[in-house]
Amino acid sequence: MKRQLILTIIATLTLLTGTRAQEATPFSQLAGYDFDKDRKPLVAIEDQARMATTAVQRAAIETKLLPVLSATNSTVAAKQFVCRMLRLIGSDACITPVAKLLTNEKLSHMARYALQGNPSPKVDDVLRAALPKTQGAAKIGIIGSIGVRGDARAVSALAPLASGKDTGIASAAISALGQIGTTEAANELSRLKVAETLRPIWSDANIVCADRLVARSNTRQAIAIYKDLYRETNTPLVRVAALRGWVRIEPSVSVEVLKLVQSSDTTLQQGATSIIRQTPGAEFTRLLASQLPTLSPTAQISVIRGLEQRGDASAAGAVAKLAESANEDVRVAALQALGTLGDGTCVPVLLRQSSAGDATGKAAWESLTRLRGESVTSALVQLLKSNDSATRAKVVDALAARHTTTQTGTLLQMLADTDPAVHTSVLKALRALAGPNEVPALVSGLVANAADRPQLEQIVSVAISRSEKPQTIITPVISAMSASDEVKVHLVNILGRVGGTEALNTIRPQLKSANAELKKTTVRVLSDWPDATPINDLLPVASADPDESTRILALRGYIKLTGLTQNKLNGYANALKIATRPDEIQMVLGGLSQLKNADSLRLVATCLNKPGVTEATVSAMLQIADALKPIKAEDLTGLLLKAKEATKDAAQKQAIDKLLGITPPPATGEKKN
Repeated sequence: MKRQLILTIIATLTLLTGTRAQEATPFSQLAGYDFDKDRKPLVAIEDQARMATTAVQRAAIETKLLPVLSATNSTVAAKQFVCRMLRLIGSDACITPVAKLLTNEKLSHMARYALQGNPSPKVDDVLRAALPKTQGAAKIGIIGSIGVRGDARAVSALAPLASGKDTGIASAAISALGQIGTTEAANELSRLKVAETLRPIWSDANIVCADRLVARSNTRQAIAIYKDLYRETNTPLVRVAALRGWVRIEPSVSVEVLKLVQSSDTTLQQGATSIIRQTPGAEFTRLLASQLPTLSPTAQISVIRGLEQRGDASAAGAVAKLAESANEDVRVAALQALGTLGDGTCVPVLLRQSSAGDATGKAAWESLTRLRGESVTSALVQLLKSNDSATRAKVVDALAARHTTTQTGTLLQMLADTDPAVHTSVLKALRALAGPNEVPALVSGLVANAADRPQLEQIVSVAISRSEKPQTIITPVISAMSASDEVKVHLVNILGRVGGTEALNTIRPQLKSANAELKKTTVRVLSDWPDATPINDLLPVASADPDESTRILALRGYIKLTGLTQNKLNGYANALKIATRPDEIQMVLGGLSQLKNADSLRLVATCLNKPGVTEATVSAMLQIADALKPIKAEDLTGLLLKAKEATKDAAQKQAIDKLLGITPPPATGEKKN
């Protein structure tokens, strides 16, 4: 008895589990889905459909979906969802079940959605079959799908609808005939007598039909359609669309494009310009370019801009002829276009016009810097032989602006040009273009040309900096240190900018030079060294150099480098032994105030009696003491009290009292509590 009870319970649980599993299947829940219910089953099915990569996988899902379309208990929402999924995975198997929904007003749209992209020819059959069985929106939708699919066998069914009284259906049928785009469809469109309200639809359909005919290589019939639509009785938009198609087949029709460019109608002008931009073909470019001289200035500008956007270099010659037009707007447009279309042959006119001080000059210069191709550089170099110095200077500027690094050798040779304007341009160009390879020649020029040394010093420094390892290419600079002291001044500056051990070892001996300028330059360079390595080279100069200004420079450098050392306190102490002027003492005080320890406070206090720095000394002491508070060391307290006595600044006195916890005496007349 007990055993029988257990078996019964197990069987019941098994049945319940099976039922729940069946209920949990997304496909089993689909038929009852409605818009107000949980979408989780739909999401699960859609995920499966999107992840199905093989025909077998898609067919398995399709088999589970199709019964929903015919089930009497399926909701409209469920059937719509199935149609969406069949759009993704549908095969021939779904065509007949879905076709039954085409005549259903509520589901016709989704049925077309499922079928329209299906490649099977059977879809065309079911759409044509459903056409006479529908009306209103459903019929219009089916006509649209037939047009999208380009069903040539539907032409005979669409023709009477295109001439019908229902304007919605007629419009859809006219558009569909255009999309089908066969000879038969074109013939039906040409025979139609449409109402004025349908004329725009009919015109658009003819344009589309003609485009389809071109794709089918039936250019003769396409041209006939384009010509008919291009007549002046049609709207500007239709005429432009027709001409766009026509000129692609017959480039010689470019003369009509130019007529529209010169039209007083803005729509025709803009349309013609867009045709110029978008119509491919070298022959079309040639025809447009050949007509440029015959156009009005306004038309010339439009055509020039269109040619520029086409990017066909064969038009450059014709455009270049207008770069010196008497009309400024035409001139500027041509010059701008040459930056895109031109090559080396355009360099002379661009260079010539770049000297103008107005919009012409700006346009010419910008195009000159934009020109591409080896022929451009060759043309510029050729013009460097000009007898006109202004031309040579302009060419050099252009080489720099174009970043023509291949011509640095030519520019180095031109350093010998005696014309001031040319020489200035060459120096500027070398600064922009010179690199490590030019360093030896530049250093030689620096040694030889006294007048150019300041500029060449900068150029050499920049050229070295363009190396990934600047310290490895300073050999020419070091070798030149055998030159005069005047030259060494510039070489030391260069080495200082490069840095490194080799540069430092070359610079150090110059501290003993008898040449005052060279020694001061060396002191300045060492003072700006990126680390504290030369600090001990500066201390003897700061202490004992016979020239006061040199001593001051060295001391300032020493103080500056002390800030980069580990033992700053010792360095500042050495500086205070030497410093006699308030300026340098205050530099030391500034450094000590940052150390914020008791020893730095004690060292600062030694400056209390130095003339001209009392307030600065007390200020530094307060900064340090504030970081050390509370002040408990007796000697530090004593130093602060000495500072209070030394300063005349009331605010500093109050700050010291506050640090030491001293209550100030009451003001005169104030009663004590």
